[in-house]
Amino acid sequence: MPHPKLNGAYAKIRRANHHLSQLHASIEEWGSAEENDHVPTFDYDPSQNRLEFMLHKVKPDDINWSLIIGDVVHNLRSALDHLIFQLALLNGHPVEKCRKSAFLVCIDEASYKESSRRIQGLVSPTALAMIQVLQPYKAAAETGKDPRKSNLWIISQLDIIDKHRTLVIAAKNFRASSISYAVNEEEPMIIEAVDTWKPLVDGAKIATIDFSGAGIQHKGKVRVKAQTEVQIFFNETGCGCDGLTVEDALRPCIRFVWDVVGLFDRQFFNIIE
Repeated sequence: MPHPKLNGAYAKIRRANHHLSQLHASIEEWGSAEENDHVPTFDYDPSQNRLEFMLHKVKPDDINWSLIIGDVVHNLRSALDHLIFQLALLNGHPVEKCRKSAFLVCIDEASYKESSRRIQGLVSPTALAMIQVLQPYKAAAETGKDPRKSNLWIISQLDIIDKHRTLVIAAKNFRASSISYAVNEEEPMIIEAVDTWKPLVDGAKIATIDFSGAGIQHKGKVRVKAQTEVQIFFNETGCGCDGLTVEDALRPCIRFVWDVVGLFDRQFFNIIE
């Protein structure tokens, strides 16, 4: 019988973190437009003495984003299932009996009572009690938050979705981090950027520059500089991560799984990495 240990679970979590770093690098590379990509255009309205700053020729989404996200989620879910397998081995069961074990994820008490029968006796009563405390419905009862926003529920649902279809992401979202303009050879003027995310689509407006109060005529030479930040968001998942950036949603999930594995490690294995 193999000796129970959690090295594999920790390795899977590290792999999830590695994939998230890959995703971050890929998004940054996509956002750093090459020549003829994300082309800025200007539309001047002389009657209003106003300049619209927009983007055109926006690059299409990178299909690899959804695949990388799937890798992150699957490694996290797999780490939790690995934990249950090792707990079952530790409880004296043979490998053959442990192979169909899985970490329970239940949105309400009724589903927990039904699902818990699958691992009752497989893991120790103490371990089962700890698993119940971690359930989304338990956490919701203590915090008053929607159980669908539980990190455990998000991991489970995203993994299920990824098994059946490509994860849906609203990828082309951006916000301007800094905008400035200079007329002729004058000192640049800073425009306060609006710190809200907008869909990055062809014709997306970055900023409106109003010259009406500055006494500037439209024949002046205007130089505009803008820095934008690009992020991708979850969309149409049906769980609590919709509307969040992928990184903001997944980093807490990675931390959660690491903490859960560490919790059981201290209690049953005592081999903290």
